Parts: sequence; C-alpha cells; structure tokens
Amino acid sequence: MTISRPKRRYNTTPQRRAQIPRAPGSQAERVRHSPIVPTFGAHSTVTLPVTFPEPIVYSGILPGYTDSAAHTVTAVSVTSPTTATLTFSGTVTTPVTIPFEDRAFRNMSGGYVQPGTYAIT
Repeated sequence: MTISRPKRRYNTTPQRRAQIPRAPGSQAERVRHSPIVPTFGAHSTVTLPVTFPEPIVYSGILPGYTDSAAHTVTAVSVTSPTTATLTFSGTVTTPVTIPFEDRAFRNMSGGYVQPGTYAIT
C-alpha cells in the first residue's frame, strides 16, 4: 500500500510571490517622520549645550556636527530628555553644521535632527 501526499500548491517561491497583489509604487513609499529643530545655547570654550523641542533618544554614536573651524564632536553628555552637551575637539566657533540624517539623536517617532547650519547664541 502506498501513501500519497497532498500536492503542494506552490513549488517555488517566485510563483507564490506572483500571487500576492501589490499596488503600484507600494515598494518605493517611505514613511517620513517629523524633524527635530535644535536650539544651541551659550557655549564655553569647547562645550556646547543643545536643546531639543521634544524628548530625544541618543544612540551612542558621536554626531557628525562640525563648526566653521572644522572641529568635530568628541563626547556627548545627555543632561535631560530634551538637552545634551556636546564637547568639541577645539574652541567652538559659529555656525554649527548638522549633516543630513545624522543618526546620533532621534525623536520618539524616529525623526532625525533637521540638517542645516545653525547660529550659536
């Protein structure tokens, strides 16, 4: 006596994928999150306080922020959910430039800090 197994409906993955309906352009859509616009406070020689309008999450990665003298961030200290203190490699000069989609700080919905050039007060 032989036992027959039921025939599988899909033998290969491409046939199964062909059965899944997709809307045109659905693969290319990207969710946009609200950006964070920081405010830079009064700085001392190498430290610069940054205030955000909402709570932020620090990823542990040093931000790619630079000042006009090309000094970079060497340390970050998060002092509250909405403020952080950045330590630069040299005396901070104005303005500070934030690169596009820098992964260091994000808001709770996943938004990045707004890129651009910011003046220091």
